[in-house]
Parts: sequence; structure tokens; C-alpha cells
Amino acid sequence: MKYLLLLIVLFSALGPVLACAADPAPNNLEEDTGFRFLEIEWADEITGYGDYVVNKAGVFQRGTRAYVYMEIGGYESLWDEEKRQYYTDVSIDVALRSQGGLRLFAQENVVDYVHWDPHVPASLWFYIWVDIPGWIPRTTYTAQVTIHDRVGEQTLEKAQELSVQ
Repeated sequence: MKYLLLLIVLFSALGPVLACAADPAPNNLEEDTGFRFLEIEWADEITGYGDYVVNKAGVFQRGTRAYVYMEIGGYESLWDEEKRQYYTDVSIDVALRSQGGLRLFAQENVVDYVHWDPHVPASLWFYIWVDIPGWIPRTTYTAQVTIHDRVGEQTLEKAQELSVQ
């Protein structure tokens, strides 16, 4: 029970989130269409769009900061004739589960991205982080990211292991 409380405290301190439109659509069309992750990676550091230090293993030391870098494509945007702009509405939820599948933490709308623009970007990128306290138990967890395209009424989910050493 005390570990559950510790994890709730840890992930309730989820860091600020950045959400940005990526570069406009490239001249060549991608084969894969539909709402999808273009990238989703654990990272040790993020400095900008596509510029991050990948942590493929998802292993983080206690007392460090863990990042998740995400790019999505295939979301829908709605044209507003009166405003003469496209409306994009995306939200992100996160959850953390124990090795046994017990949900230790969940937070909806960690990202609440509502954007108006005269052009629809080809992709969006986001990152979130959490500072891992030095006292958290060393073990492996499953982190789940759920992205909602509220205009297109579509959902993406990705679960990845996170180890604290």
C-alpha cells in the first residue's frame, strides 16, 4: 500500500507538457494513413521537434527525469468557414500499471491541445516528463499513453515498459 501511495505522488507531479505542430506535409505522400503514432520513444532529453536523446531500453535512474517524445499523424481537423481556419483538438491521457497489471496512477487530459490554424500541419509532436524521486522502488512498470482525436473521434493507445533502477 505504501508503494501505491508513493507512485501516486510521483506521477501526480507530471511535468509540464509541450505540444506543437510539426513541419507542413512533405511533398511525397506516406503510404500509411489514418490516425497513428509516427514516433513514440522514451527519452533522456528533448530539445525540440525531432531532437531528443532516445532511451530505447526505457530504463531510468532514481532522481532523474524521464521523458516521452511523441509524434502523431492522421488526426482530423475541421474547417470553420467563419474563422477561415482549421480546428484541431487532441488530448492525451496517461496511466501507470504495476507488473501485475494493477493500475497505480491515471490522469486524463495531461495534454489538452486545441489549435486554430489556416493550414493543417502534417503531424503534431508532444512531450511529457516526470521527475523520478530518489526514494521510488526499483522495479518495472507499464506506462500507457492514450491519445484522443476529439474532432475525428479516434483513439490511439501505446503501452511501454519503464524500469526504475
